[in-house]
Amino acid sequence: MQELTFAVSVALPKGGVGKTTTAVGLALTLGREPRLGTVLLVDADPQASATTARAALVQRQNQRWRAAASARGDEPGTCRQESFGTIYPFAQCQLSFPSTGELARVDVVRQLEAITYGRYQTVPAAGPLADRRGPDTAEPVVPNVLVIDTSPAYPAILSGVLDFLARQPRALLVVPTTMSDFDIPQARQFSDVLERSTAANVRYAMLATKYDRRRRADGERLSGLRQGYPVFNTVVPYGAPFARGPFDDFDRPKSPYGRIYKSVTAEAVEMLTGRWQPAVADHELGATATGEPGAPLEAEPVHA
Repeated sequence: MQELTFAVSVALPKGGVGKTTTAVGLALTLGREPRLGTVLLVDADPQASATTARAALVQRQNQRWRAAASARGDEPGTCRQESFGTIYPFAQCQLSFPSTGELARVDVVRQLEAITYGRYQTVPAAGPLADRRGPDTAEPVVPNVLVIDTSPAYPAILSGVLDFLARQPRALLVVPTTMSDFDIPQARQFSDVLERSTAANVRYAMLATKYDRRRRADGERLSGLRQGYPVFNTVVPYGAPFARGPFDDFDRPKSPYGRIYKSVTAEAVEMLTGRWQPAVADHELGATATGEPGAPLEAEPVHA
């Protein structure tokens, strides 16, 4: 099997907690670190949430590109790189599912292993692209980093992903959860299972999503989680990155989505390299573990 630099999966057997948003945010940020090589986002959900999100982003950006081109008076069909703000600096593919949507555990592992050799069908991004170094072309590439978006509805798929992560030199499982009474018990139960059964090379940590600092209950629940489990220092505040679509304006300096997930990604790299430390205070809106506004990937790249 091709050895990856590392693999990151986003998982929780519960929907609506921000798994796909987190997976895309991680892939966007990791893909902008050239020292990490090629980043591949794997859609391991029969509902194709990550693939759908990608298509919606490309459509919105094409609309903005056409409007900007029209305002400049460009001829139809012309393209300026600077007019295409956010690009996808990573490749993307989807697991092959039967009509039932369910895959056997061993089939998930087999497909993921084939992907590490570059044997997969890419999901092309239509429209003008500022970066043509490989990830958005139709030809598959051998990835250095995998980001896997998993399904909450199919236990065998999640089990297969965990088996695959256990075979990697370095792996991280991100467990997003809101602070609701419905999601926290699921996250605790899932984390307890990971603590007992996950291979030593697979680290895991919870990520607080849709966090409302104004609600005292959210703060108390987050503090309770941090007493018993590894939890990202960065939290994803309620509504901030989702107001106009979570993938819009990622590259802009004041983009809340960009700041948050650049900080989350920096922490993920620290976890994979064994340098992560829990912060004393809660941080939000892109604050890193040191309390400084999130510069992306301040940690050194990971080498296999």
